[in-house]
Amino acid sequence: MDVSLASHSLFNISMGIYLLAFLGYLILATSQNRKIGTISTSLLIIGLIIHSVGLVLRWQETHQTGYGYVPLSNMYESLVFFSWTIVLIYLILEFKYKHKIIGAFVTPFAFLALAITSIIPGV
Repeated sequence: MDVSLASHSLFNISMGIYLLAFLGYLILATSQNRKIGTISTSLLIIGLIIHSVGLVLRWQETHQTGYGYVPLSNMYESLVFFSWTIVLIYLILEFKYKHKIIGAFVTPFAFLALAITSIIPGV
């Protein structure tokens, strides 16, 4: 599989996982079920790991083309990185302050940033 296609596929998988985590956090907001919160956070961590692998593959792709830059040079890469950063910072804050409910407000931004990358032409 082409590295570009692999990284794009991993970003799409992450997007789906972020959507599931968002739905879990919404359920948590209405039910206060701690198990749902734990599942949502676990999904978010899995999504972040997959997203991170996609970023590394994207960076590797730039080296294969001979340019070797950090993947932040265009709108697609910037949105992918923005989404990754949102999730990373949220997870750090969640573990520090133990407020899982905030995930219902944060995860949609990560999901939407990746969703927008899916409709950018020429990627």
